[in-house]
Amino acid sequence: MSVFIKRNNFELYKDVVSICIKDSKLEKLPEISICIPTYRRASTLKETIESALSQDTDIAYEIIIVDNNPERGDETEKILEKYNNVNNLSYYKNSNNIGMAGNWNRLFELAKAPWVLMIHDDDLVLPQYISVICQYLNPNIGCIIPQRIVLQEGKYINYNLNHRLSLLFGKMKRCYTIHNLYGTLSAPSGCLFNKNAVKMNGGFDETYYPSIDFAFYVLLSRNTKVYKLNETLYIYRFGVNESMKPETLAKFLELDYTIKRELFMKIFMIGVGVICKHFLTSEMFRQTQMYKDLFGIDIRINPSLDVFPKMTKVTHCIKKLVRIYYTIDIMLFRIYDIFNIERK
Repeated sequence: MSVFIKRNNFELYKDVVSICIKDSKLEKLPEISICIPTYRRASTLKETIESALSQDTDIAYEIIIVDNNPERGDETEKILEKYNNVNNLSYYKNSNNIGMAGNWNRLFELAKAPWVLMIHDDDLVLPQYISVICQYLNPNIGCIIPQRIVLQEGKYINYNLNHRLSLLFGKMKRCYTIHNLYGTLSAPSGCLFNKNAVKMNGGFDETYYPSIDFAFYVLLSRNTKVYKLNETLYIYRFGVNESMKPETLAKFLELDYTIKRELFMKIFMIGVGVICKHFLTSEMFRQTQMYKDLFGIDIRINPSLDVFPKMTKVTHCIKKLVRIYYTIDIMLFRIYDIFNIERK
């Protein structure tokens, strides 16, 4: 299994039908599809739909909800009945549960627009999203990742801290393969994807659950142009869910180890040796500390992972050296961007 190898993940559930409960009545083809994957989260879905409907724009767009719960007449379906008169909204139910990655991929198969904004069923799109992001669209771009506001325990936290970088390099900052070294570029919620780029790269791979987005961004940034946009365009709800269970966090740790190990080999063009082992050790300890700080959960590092039992002076030293290399390489990429020099 290699994170750099494309797999056609759309083929996995090609025989599973997405039943159209409500179809849109579009006057013209939309430029953007706002796609909402959902599964038994009716309590927040209505708010997400309302945010999608409240776009302050004249640009044609559609809203697609794909429900991964095949049960008919459930609470989600009852909520969607209230939107029967909304012409640009479609609602589908999968005939079988096709998993998280399968449902994400289904969005790109059902979308009519060339650009897909995926928004999770508990997150919110800000009114200016479409009008702002359409200023940056280019068919050569694979994905645009805007800034977000995090909603955590009823408090709004704005992480838009890159104003100085915008002055130096503009609003759009390209992300290369090396940018993934310290973790995923973003959750896919709130990001705008080039539909064709996602399909050409095989879509989201469920074998990397729960690090599906991390694996996909590594592949996408390797094969297409991925940008971070210094504009705050959506609200990401940070709360307790399936991904914060101890067993899921432990699985995150193991998959992240696997992905970072392969990334390290690709970036530094060396085999897995003592330097890589020290780097991965520092990353595993950093990640477990992050889980403890955020969720109050102690996750033990799986003994099967090839890391040192503790952080040593050598580990700290290599950690700093890798960070220095990373920073220098990022700055070089910025210079390449200015002069349109292509590198991966």
